[in-house]
Amino acid sequence: MESQDAGGYRWKAYRSSVLEQLSRDVRPDNSAHSLMALDITLRPQHQDAKLQGSKLLIKAMDAEGETLLYHGPYRERLVLDPVAYTSASAGLFLWAFHEESETFLSWKSLKSWPVFVGKPLTISLYDSHRDDVEGWFSISYGD
Repeated sequence: MESQDAGGYRWKAYRSSVLEQLSRDVRPDNSAHSLMALDITLRPQHQDAKLQGSKLLIKAMDAEGETLLYHGPYRERLVLDPVAYTSASAGLFLWAFHEESETFLSWKSLKSWPVFVGKPLTISLYDSHRDDVEGWFSISYGD
């Protein structure tokens, strides 16, 4: 994701078929070993009106495949029903789709994060890649 000159998120154009394809859960039902509820707080680096009116999609990826964690309206706090998973750590991918303007944002990390740890997660969303976190977001853990 690139930053804008004015200091903010750079929204990119998309086709509606991209959203449909990404929102599918591609993990076979029988591959998950455990279930865990997730409590996630999103902390965007910038306040952005389009972000508040967007559709959020979060996927976790591990060696077994992909799991759709959330697909719905953007909210800064998400309390998710038990989610099936195979490994405590996973790569996360986040997208925000603003359907009215047909634009999107995306955040990814080049490393796996301990996601299924039984603690609330705070995900800080940056407007550019940061070497210190190997991606476009970082995760911190609460009690």
